[in-house]
Amino acid sequence: MKKIVGIILVMIISMSFIGCGIVDKYIDYSKKGKVICTINNEDGTQFIYNGTKYTVLNEIIDNENIGEWVGYIQKYVVMDSNYKVLKEKEITSKVIKDLKEIAEGVENEAKYIVPYNNVYTIKGNQNYNELIVIANGKLHKAIPSGNVTDNSLIIKFETIDNEGSNANDNFTINLNNCTQILSGEKTYQITNKTIDSGKLGEYLGIIPKSITFDNNTKKEIPKSELMKVELEPKELSKQQRITWNYGKIYSIKENNNTIAVEINNKYYLAQIS
Repeated sequence: MKKIVGIILVMIISMSFIGCGIVDKYIDYSKKGKVICTINNEDGTQFIYNGTKYTVLNEIIDNENIGEWVGYIQKYVVMDSNYKVLKEKEITSKVIKDLKEIAEGVENEAKYIVPYNNVYTIKGNQNYNELIVIANGKLHKAIPSGNVTDNSLIIKFETIDNEGSNANDNFTINLNNCTQILSGEKTYQITNKTIDSGKLGEYLGIIPKSITFDNNTKKEIPKSELMKVELEPKELSKQQRITWNYGKIYSIKENNNTIAVEINNKYYLAQIS
């Protein structure tokens, strides 16, 4: 059950990335004239559009490159460690309820829960040799599976272990300086520079935590201290409290010494200090 709770937490963060209320927005849109797409039950990285099997790549597409809305999946897809589909469920506005229901009966086998949404053309490309699909909250390029080569980087889903954290996750927050991320012997300093989603590289991990810290000292403020009220201005009144909701971590294309850290639904550059 811890595993499923972790998956649900990751999914909430993932859904928030594509905007508040986006699920309702997609559900309420008219589907008339759009193609119903299906996921390949033997390989959850593939979907079928108009009889053609497409493979989802790890490549992220910028919003301005979205073309025509041509199809939809709009399902949560549960997969095992080999990406074989165990279960599917229609996406509704009741996210928590949906995710709990879809996890029932497959807790021991489930390795991934991925929301698949709509399918679009790429702006200026009407040949359907490339499409865009919203998978796990991001705009991913998809190509006909017959065009996949050894150099094609296929999408990698986030693996949740039994403790509800990412199995490949070796990133932690420096609680003595909450603007820093620790990974082994490396310390990454989070900057004020935001990163466009199109520049994100490989998925590295996730830190699904919300922390309030003092911007003066950069240290975490204990919950017991957050609840205190000073009748007269003293030390607590001097604090500059900031709350960061940390999320996913990605490498940055063509830059091996930096990472992108999700904070409050935006990605920020972090570099080795």
